[in-house]
Amino acid sequence: MTEPLDQTDHSDYPAVPAVEPAVSDDEPADRSPLAPSRRRRVRHPGRWVLAGLLSVLVAAGLAVTGWLGWDLLETFRQDPARATVGDCLAGAGDPGELRRVSCDAGDATWQVAGTEPDLTWSDFQAIPDEHLCAGHPDTELAVWYGDNGADGVGDVFCLEPLG
Repeated sequence: MTEPLDQTDHSDYPAVPAVEPAVSDDEPADRSPLAPSRRRRVRHPGRWVLAGLLSVLVAAGLAVTGWLGWDLLETFRQDPARATVGDCLAGAGDPGELRRVSCDAGDATWQVAGTEPDLTWSDFQAIPDEHLCAGHPDTELAVWYGDNGADGVGDVFCLEPLG
């Protein structure tokens, strides 16, 4: 025979009153607890706020990416090191100030008469200007663009004034 686990006398504790289940006006009193509920789904406005905020962040990210891409493309287009024979450049004679522009542009000052590829910086410095662009007699400016350092290889651009 099994004995009860708790043999303590609980008669001195106050009695807990029984609580009647709450019945809402929407549900009949005889409704089974297993029956589907008629309660309405609660919508959370925080979801819409979060979705709106996320949309704004995505749009801002796309705008910044587009702006940076456009800026990079413009830098690429204006890079004088990518010029070919017949292209025009604007700026003074300093290679850092030159930029590629349309030959119809009002600030176009130089036209590429020719190029001498694969020349190191030290060779560019050692060869006199009149020998660098000997095949282009109207050349007034020779500029070198290439890898940094004395052994860096680059290209010489023979520029003649646009006129």
